[in-house]
Amino acid sequence: MPDGAKVSAGASAVLIISVLLFNLIARYLGKKLQKKITAG
Repeated sequence: MPDGAKVSAGASAVLIISVLLFNLIARYLGKKLQKKITAG
């Protein structure tokens, strides 16, 4: 069995990484959408 500290550290690392990825993707999509709206 893995010990609890490692599991919680891994879980929080995954959470942070997914939040960062989501922020980057959302920003990228926002820029694309804004271009489409302003150009159209």
